[in-house]
Amino acid sequence: MRQLLRRAGFLAIGAISVLLLGLPGPLLAQSPADSPADMLMLRDWLPAEIQSLVANAYASTAPVRLDGNTLFWVSAPPAPDSDTAPARSAQQRAQIIQTQLYTLARTQPAVPLSVETPDASGSQAVIQAGDQFLMTVTPLDAQLSGMTTPEVRAGALTSIIRNALDRYQQERQPSFLWRQVKFAGAIFAGTLMLSIALASFKRPLKRRRKQLVETRQQLTTPAASDPPSPPTTALRERVVNQQQRRFNEIQRSLLNLAQAILWSTSAVWILGLFPYSRWLQTAILGSLHIPAQMLLVAGLAYAASRLSDVLIDRIFLTLEESARWAPERSQRLTLRFSTFSQVAKSIALTIILTIATATALAVLGIEIAPLLAGAGIIGIAISLASQSLIKDFINGFLILLEDQFGLGDVITVNQVTGLVENLNLRITQIRDTEGRLITVPNGQINMVQNLSKEWSQVDLQVTIAPSANINHAIAIFNQVAHDMSQDPDWQSLILEPPIMLGVDNLNHLGITLRLWIKTQPLQQWKVGRELRKRLKQAFDDSGIPIGIPQEMLQVQLSNREELKRVTKQFED
Repeated sequence: MRQLLRRAGFLAIGAISVLLLGLPGPLLAQSPADSPADMLMLRDWLPAEIQSLVANAYASTAPVRLDGNTLFWVSAPPAPDSDTAPARSAQQRAQIIQTQLYTLARTQPAVPLSVETPDASGSQAVIQAGDQFLMTVTPLDAQLSGMTTPEVRAGALTSIIRNALDRYQQERQPSFLWRQVKFAGAIFAGTLMLSIALASFKRPLKRRRKQLVETRQQLTTPAASDPPSPPTTALRERVVNQQQRRFNEIQRSLLNLAQAILWSTSAVWILGLFPYSRWLQTAILGSLHIPAQMLLVAGLAYAASRLSDVLIDRIFLTLEESARWAPERSQRLTLRFSTFSQVAKSIALTIILTIATATALAVLGIEIAPLLAGAGIIGIAISLASQSLIKDFINGFLILLEDQFGLGDVITVNQVTGLVENLNLRITQIRDTEGRLITVPNGQINMVQNLSKEWSQVDLQVTIAPSANINHAIAIFNQVAHDMSQDPDWQSLILEPPIMLGVDNLNHLGITLRLWIKTQPLQQWKVGRELRKRLKQAFDDSGIPIGIPQEMLQVQLSNREELKRVTKQFED
């Protein structure tokens, strides 16, 4: 494993080194004049509340691009409530300027740029390309860029436009394109190496997942030759196995996500290296603005839910280990911790989904406060219409608080007996002996019979023939039970010495003897089966017959000949 990690580290370092060494110098440098546009781009990713602090949130802005590169931003005042509207919107201004820039870049790339002020007040500045009008710089443009006057802003824009026109010509030279091809190859090679490194981490995780799945199957269906284990131990092993599988799933999901991000980022990066495809990079990044934030929210919610499951399991396992000082209570605490763990996970998931939903609505620009107010009113209406659901939650809370039953208990509720497999605030799921999963709403649970809380008991009744010696049969019965309670293989399952109650019933079947044995939770059936087997062997060795039904048949015959005929039939 260490060699694998070391090899992956070398691959990652080599790939990053290749990417950094192949990065061309001109792409690393940025002109100070680009800062206002970059700040506006950053502002565009911020929430609306923060945007109003950064700049005038009431003004509309639009980017001016050349070859997919954002050069600067232009603005326009918002349209008033009346029918009067500005001559052009920010988007229209940007489109006109872009068209003129492309025309200049293709026909007159070396044309001189100049700044003129039409009026003495300096309220506007005009940028000229030779004797051709290029654009007007307004006071709002200067304000949004953090400059004092339109003339100062126009001077900065002429420098930006000149650099952009020069770069337009430079990026179409064969030497530049060949250098970008080599750099794209370096990016692809580095991405491939990093992807191989990530794949090398995935292989041991897949093997580990296969081992955990096999272990889960063994815990679910243990082999007949395996020694019996206490139910709390088996439950604890299943919880640990589930925790390890979830952590393994988180690791594999993160690696898959890392590979997807790696290849998509590299592809978008390569598109931006060439002037002919950079527009596609800009379009992709622009279209991913909202979806990227939504995917980020969904990914964080998924990771938070999985990590909360692992954290809750670890907390309750730690609490369980700290309770081992009281062996008589530790088994029950194990079942309670498992139950509370399930409920805590469902509550944590609900909280995470609520926060994720509110965040997603905020990303989409939907006001949350009116929704919360409306949700309160709707919640009152729903609560009135769903009183049974509220009853389920209240009863589920009382079941947990009073420890009526928990995960791993065998209960009888509503004439249904089975093992509690799932329990939350709303429902209880029981698996019966035929494998059927029965779901019972907690509000319908009025009376519960818990067959496994703290301890269980074997209530064994055996009927012997009326002709058997009662005292001898009782002595054998009692001796077999005591011998079994002292057997090392069964001693740990039997809590107290057996109690012989004696003769419990007399009827036409025979004499019924009754005995109690107090056992560990859920072990009463196992102990009872073994005791019946031993008792049958002891009765057979002592010649004590098991009781059988007896009936008396009375026949009235009219003469002696008919009596002989019936007697002969019975003898045959």
